[in-house]
Amino acid sequence: TPARLTATQAARSTETYWLVDREIPIEKSWHGAAVVSRADGGLIGVLVVDERGSARVALLQVSQAGAAK
Repeated sequence: TPARLTATQAARSTETYWLVDREIPIEKSWHGAAVVSRADGGLIGVLVVDERGSARVALLQVSQAGAAK
């Protein structure tokens, strides 16, 4: 089942990842899941869950021309 993650639940920590609020229940089995935009269905990044259950979104890197790196 898809889970909803809002901007208030993820803090953009760097240009390469967002940290997910620890209050959000993220299962370890979700590691590697695609994170997509509700607005346009575009790929934002990949969910990374560590052994402690902490989660972050590894952001897709996009060049100035708009093509993914």
